[in-house]
Amino acid sequence: MKRKGKWKEKILFFMRDRYGQNDVLNKHILFFGFLSLVIYPFTNHLFWLVLSLILLSYSYFRMLSKNKSARKKMRLIKNG
Repeated sequence: MKRKGKWKEKILFFMRDRYGQNDVLNKHILFFGFLSLVIYPFTNHLFWLVLSLILLSYSYFRMLSKNKSARKKMRLIKNG
């Protein structure tokens, strides 16, 4: 049982001060990434696979980023 707690603590420590949210832009990037991934098997063009990998990677990069200045601006705007 204690092992689960340690993993949870490690993940929480890793995600501290990270963006981790799905804002509107990130939701659209994820949508088009998965859409291009669905289109790929039907067209068999490598373009769709590469596009989906780029979009999904960028979306996860945005979720896991620690851009502190941008997060500070968002908090200031959100709190008024």
